[in-house]
Amino acid sequence: MFLVGLTGGISSGKSAVSTMLRELGCPIIDADVVARKGYRYVVLDVPLLFETRRLTKFLNHTVVVYW
Repeated sequence: MFLVGLTGGISSGKSAVSTMLRELGCPIIDADVVARKGYRYVVLDVPLLFETRRLTKFLNHTVVVYW
């Protein structure tokens, strides 16, 4: 997975770029949408989370499921 952060000031065109990327097939997680809904918890369902080692630094806790 290639993880990209999209940032910029107010009225810089972030939403326009996000829309273009979404139209190209990129999944977009809009932090503003998540923040406005006031979710207390957000769960990222990521296969091979530890093997990629890119997202673990952003997590407060991890749940491991095994059978």
